[in-house]
Amino acid sequence: MELSERLIQTLEAEGYQVYEWQDKPHMVYPEKAEDTDIAFLVTDGSMVFNFSGQLKEVGVRERLDIKDGIPYSITVGPSGVIYIRGDK
Repeated sequence: MELSERLIQTLEAEGYQVYEWQDKPHMVYPEKAEDTDIAFLVTDGSMVFNFSGQLKEVGVRERLDIKDGIPYSITVGPSGVIYIRGDK
């Protein structure tokens, strides 16, 4: 079983609605706050999350959970990124 399949199964078992996504290098998502809990699991590349000036880089095989209502922005790393996202 591939890494992405295992990660998808993990998040689904935790009750998340899951999809896989890919972004080009240096893509920027402006700050927002979601109304669901979110889990990001990176399978290739990296992304940097900005929480009001506190930066958190997430790379391959790393997971980041964000509770609903927490504002964040994202900048994709220099190699782009492929990740699994779960919402619940």
